[in-house]
Amino acid sequence: RFVYSPDGKTLVCGRTNGSIAVYDTQSGQEIAQLRERTLNPPRSLAYSPDGKTIACGSSDGSVHLYDAKTAKLITKIGGVRITRETTKISAAHQRIWGVAYSPDGCMLATGGTGGNVYLYDTETWNAETAHRITQHKEHPVTVARIRFSPDGKTFVSESSDGTLYLWRTPAQ
Repeated sequence: RFVYSPDGKTLVCGRTNGSIAVYDTQSGQEIAQLRERTLNPPRSLAYSPDGKTIACGSSDGSVHLYDAKTAKLITKIGGVRITRETTKISAAHQRIWGVAYSPDGCMLATGGTGGNVYLYDTETWNAETAHRITQHKEHPVTVARIRFSPDGKTFVSESSDGTLYLWRTPAQ
């Protein structure tokens, strides 16, 4: 997994050993490491449009937000699956395979093995409350990728079976 910064000056790469490295695209040199080796390799990476934050969806069901400048962890939120009985966040239910920021950086969409797609308000993002704007459950299999349209009014989620779903974002 890898993602370029919006200005193209850095490249963030997730490694199979679970570490995440940041490279200078001009020199090819590693300039930072977001995290060391772990048993939960990154499944997806996304830069915020302003280049200040990097989101990482992990196989343990968590989403990590890193400060792109300092390479420090800002917040970690456990798994993002909601059941009918509770709104408690539980990392054991879904591995995160897809993360994407909206073009304005105000929303973050996640998806994974549970077939659920979640949309978060990043302006009120809080590790304790994880303010969720909406949840979609349409995919019968793993959500592999998520991408926003350039205007941010819609986003697409792709299943591991190749099925695409088009979603409208709520009015902000």
